[in-house]
Amino acid sequence: LLARPNGPVHLKRFTLQLSIALTLVLTVITATPLAGAWFHHVAGLELPLAGLAALSLWGAILSPCQNVLQSWYQGNLMQDHNTRPITEAVILFLLGNLLILGIGIAWQGMAGLYVVQVSVTFGAILQTVWLAFRSRPTPSRPDRSLAEARP
Repeated sequence: LLARPNGPVHLKRFTLQLSIALTLVLTVITATPLAGAWFHHVAGLELPLAGLAALSLWGAILSPCQNVLQSWYQGNLMQDHNTRPITEAVILFLLGNLLILGIGIAWQGMAGLYVVQVSVTFGAILQTVWLAFRSRPTPSRPDRSLAEARP
């Protein structure tokens, strides 16, 4: 769709709308008893673990937005046949993850679930920021930033 006329405009709008909608859905689930009910009644966790899992969702509240943006940037790079930055971004994800996990193991001041949540979130943000940086326009690549799109 990026190569079609007005394709980037429509995809930008869809990307922004999807990221906002998914983030709002997760926020509603997290901020209401739905999260606890899901983890306890559907996933079958005991109440203490269901409460821990529901609380950890707050650390993932921006994950839907981050995932949609990551897909946008990866799609742009794929369209340009420039896949090396995707590999670089995955390596940054892994390094960021290892860094936070190492700090959490050395510190031992927080439940492991929360350390993992922070490490995955940190790594994913590093990955997405790197993809955004490597997707920026160049003389040979058109501007497909999300700046002009409106939800």
